[in-house]
Amino acid sequence: MQTASCLKTAAFYLLTILLAGNQTLSAKLIEGENGSVSSAAGLEMIWVDPGSFTMGSPSSEFSRRDDETQHTQTLTNGFWLGKYEVTQAQWREVMATDPSHFTGENLPVEQVSWEEAQGFCVKVNQLENGARNLPAGYSYQLPSEAQWEYACRAGTKTSHAGQPPSDYAWFFTNSRGQPHYVGLKTPNRWGFHDMHGNVQEWCLDWYGPYSTGNVTDSKGPGSGNAKVMRGGNWHYYPDYTRSADRRRAVPTFKSSSVGLRLCLSKPLVTTDPETEDTTAPLLILVGDAVIDWEKGKAYVEPGYTATDDVDGDLSSKVEVTGTVDVQTAGSYTLTYTVTDAAGNTGTVQRVVTVVAGNGTGEDFTVLTDLEMIWVEPGTFMMGSPVSEPNRRSDETQHEVTLTKGFWLGKYEVTQSQWREVMGTSPSLFAGDNLPVEQVSWEDAMSFCAKFTEQESGAARLPAGYIYSLPTEAQWEYACRAGTTTATAYGDSLSSTQANFNGTYPYNGGVSGPYLGKTTNVGSYAANAWGFHDMHGNVYEWCHDWYGDYSDSATDPVGPISGADRVRRGGGWLSLGRYCRSAGRTGLAPGVQARPPGLSPQSPV
Repeated sequence: MQTASCLKTAAFYLLTILLAGNQTLSAKLIEGENGSVSSAAGLEMIWVDPGSFTMGSPSSEFSRRDDETQHTQTLTNGFWLGKYEVTQAQWREVMATDPSHFTGENLPVEQVSWEEAQGFCVKVNQLENGARNLPAGYSYQLPSEAQWEYACRAGTKTSHAGQPPSDYAWFFTNSRGQPHYVGLKTPNRWGFHDMHGNVQEWCLDWYGPYSTGNVTDSKGPGSGNAKVMRGGNWHYYPDYTRSADRRRAVPTFKSSSVGLRLCLSKPLVTTDPETEDTTAPLLILVGDAVIDWEKGKAYVEPGYTATDDVDGDLSSKVEVTGTVDVQTAGSYTLTYTVTDAAGNTGTVQRVVTVVAGNGTGEDFTVLTDLEMIWVEPGTFMMGSPVSEPNRRSDETQHEVTLTKGFWLGKYEVTQSQWREVMGTSPSLFAGDNLPVEQVSWEDAMSFCAKFTEQESGAARLPAGYIYSLPTEAQWEYACRAGTTTATAYGDSLSSTQANFNGTYPYNGGVSGPYLGKTTNVGSYAANAWGFHDMHGNVYEWCHDWYGDYSDSATDPVGPISGADRVRRGGGWLSLGRYCRSAGRTGLAPGVQARPPGLSPQSPV
């Protein structure tokens, strides 16, 4: 009998089983042979023999983390694992939806939570079991963390399954800010592609510390707050794509850098059939357990799945109690209950909050006074007109439409806020409320990744959002704040309005002081939308590679590659002309950073 926790699965590759006539999967796909599955658009599976290996990393491994304690792991049963990450076409074949931010048939599916991945497994099992395509004793599930690392290492003991890592993985130095088609990189020795990088993959296990002794068929802790993710992704450093590297997030977490890989496996724990059934059914909600719902809109149940080790699929037996009054703002609790034939009961709850909008649009605060302001989607003219004094040739004016709203930091990231996340303070000018400086674009990207991991682990991220550097379009949109003039304050600029070299004001502005240093964030008046220091103080990194503009664009993210990253806004040392709303420069190893924007799956 398979335990409920064995069914709690996460990142996966799907397999494809090609059958002829009425042949069953067990007749076509037998232990020791590779195969593929028809119900999921040809997902290929590779057989992995049972064996023992050293899991975790040695203390000498570069960038090793404390949760990678080395220990001997034995897997007594072989299993099939997806040759590739599940693609968007394969997900759509089973689920009839495509939640991904980046679109492409052969791109890995992303923006799926652990719970949604589990729902995918349940549905594939239903399809294949109904067609009698499942080998006896096997079921589709997410790989255990041990199965994942065993297949990733493929017999190796090094940090990556092959060298150099760039031959095997997409990460931030070669990904151009996005995931790529599955299978383009070199496979490991056992034939698996993209085990390092591209998208992170959910695993079955709850996150917890490793055992220091020998372990057999581990499936992780019996409970926890976060599920394991493995392999790193397209916006991580190469060090974070190591075979032993472990990450975690709450089961409802979604990101454009997290996907899945499917496993076909026997239960990790086998129970005597005569043993009394005392395991409760596993009840999984589709979507989040806490959701916002727009007032006045008819409530539609997102769905649920229920499975039992003995009784199988119990989804049709689930009872839902409670109501949602969509005409009255407030929080409502729905209780979902299912009972198996042995009388074991599984229960989960969903809290639905009826709000007078779509749940976005509110400002909020994270870290130590790191305030975020909501920016509505919209259209604006980016760049500068040819008549604007001191404009540069790279400021071609064009219409830009941003279809999604986002949050952006009210102030530049301060030294105390940087220190709270990174544990360091690299700045030349010292002061808790001074903007952090002397940080490269890579440092800023690391801040974003670490902050996103921290907030997702604490379940404080709005669904579908990550922290990122703003795109160049997002930055200028927020800087202009509805204006069409050279600066947010008009067609001139004085150092009484922003911190720059005031002996060189812009376009007739009054000469003012030159402080020769940074100032506390918020020392100057905000623009019309409430953002401070968009002009001057420190230059601010944007996500984009530096390059020419297009004639018009919707949700632009800049060129796919380049030598320099964009920085905006000018700094304390700049002349007034370089602090204009349209002013832009490129730099490889920069020295300033703004708080990362909270944007719907913006590349990091």
